[in-house]
Amino acid sequence: MFRNGAIEAVDTRLLSGSPDAKNFIPSVAYERDLIKATSDYLKIYRELEIQPPFVIMLSFLGVKGFWMYTSAGQSPAGTGQIDRDTLLIPEVVIEDFPKTPASLMRSIFDLVWQSCGYVRSFNYDANNEWVGR
Repeated sequence: MFRNGAIEAVDTRLLSGSPDAKNFIPSVAYERDLIKATSDYLKIYRELEIQPPFVIMLSFLGVKGFWMYTSAGQSPAGTGQIDRDTLLIPEVVIEDFPKTPASLMRSIFDLVWQSCGYVRSFNYDANNEWVGR
């Protein structure tokens, strides 16, 4: 956490890749971890009485050729692989504390899935609830 209240976090565990080119994004695990982290950071802001607006931005580095690990039956359009080394997901502005961090993360997750050839994250149900799969 910086003096101005900004929080910057890095996690390399889930996307460490492998030497035999089986580089994938574990769709449920990475979303679950980001939802948990976002919830924790928002809790810190509440405890410190730091009020919105907040901005969330997600960046992936070294991900060219990575693909989204999904369950059977969900096939991507095109190659299904990220076509660039650096994937910068546009920021989302949070105007109020959300009821659930998962609901505000959906647009971010959808963009990551779209980068892998899918229309959206399949970890949400029709009611915009994160269900994992």
